[in-house]
Amino acid sequence: MAYEIKTEIEINAPPSRVWGVLTDFSHYPDWNPFILELKGSVRQGATITYRFEFPRHIRISTAAEILRFDQPRELCWTAHFLSPRVFNGEHYFAIAPTSGGAVTFSHGEIFTGRLLPIALPILQKYGARTYEALNVALKQRVEALL
Repeated sequence: MAYEIKTEIEINAPPSRVWGVLTDFSHYPDWNPFILELKGSVRQGATITYRFEFPRHIRISTAAEILRFDQPRELCWTAHFLSPRVFNGEHYFAIAPTSGGAVTFSHGEIFTGRLLPIALPILQKYGARTYEALNVALKQRVEALL
């Protein structure tokens, strides 16, 4: 069993500008309403630590491994609770150029594991809107830099 949250937004900026904000981990607290703190190297195979709020007022700290790092197109990391078989999330961000100099920013996560049925109601209720709030905040941050 797997559950995926998928969101998308158009950002009026070149891919390099979106990528620059997305991978500037030290400034996440300045703009990101979901991932409140993110530390570590921005490279494939690196371990990062982060603190996020999901749902509102529930803050969790965890570590993740960067699975894919394809500048300026894709960033993906995976984090788990106890083990990947218990509860795992593969969080992804993708940047695709569109005509006219904008990009389509896709953002989501694929959840798996034995605890997924327990977490599913929370993910279904809060997931999309939480991820969409990150998308809007990223769009505002990137477009303000133009």
